[in-house]
Amino acid sequence: MSLEAMVWVLSGDAPVSDVNEYAVLGAMADKADSDGCGSWLAKETIATRVHVSEETVKRCWRNMLRRGLIAKGDQALVRHYRADRRPVVYDLLIPYGWFSNVDRVNAERSRLGRDPLTPQDRPDIAPAPVKPGRADKGKPRPKQAGDGEGTNPRGNSETPRGVTLAEPDGGTTSRPRGNL
Repeated sequence: MSLEAMVWVLSGDAPVSDVNEYAVLGAMADKADSDGCGSWLAKETIATRVHVSEETVKRCWRNMLRRGLIAKGDQALVRHYRADRRPVVYDLLIPYGWFSNVDRVNAERSRLGRDPLTPQDRPDIAPAPVKPGRADKGKPRPKQAGDGEGTNPRGNSETPRGVTLAEPDGGTTSRPRGNL
């Protein structure tokens, strides 16, 4: 587990576009190194951990790859897996300027035989695209069958306050609320 990668995601500094990307990136950061490299969770594992479908994980990966949030990493890290069962290794592209302790991270990378991080290797990432607003925002909800006065007194938030319900058949009833 990498504290730096997890903090980058959980602090909101990672420019994710929606909650699914946030969850998928968080699961990946949990298994990455301190520089964000070497995360190789399978899509099935991520889907199970964050309670989304495998298709959602694949869509998040495609979108994050396209925007430069992640990139394919060193596939040799999974050479110990059977060839037909190898997951893809991804690197979280945490920007160079985000690291407050880049010397320590580069020392760790040197120990692992990797080149040091530079501002050219890890440039800033563009903000997530703005989601378009709902087309029906601010418009009243259209009336549906059964939404009229007194016809559906229990399942609608627009029920008038004065509607009296019939006495229940059996069961218990609660005492009225408020000071009596």
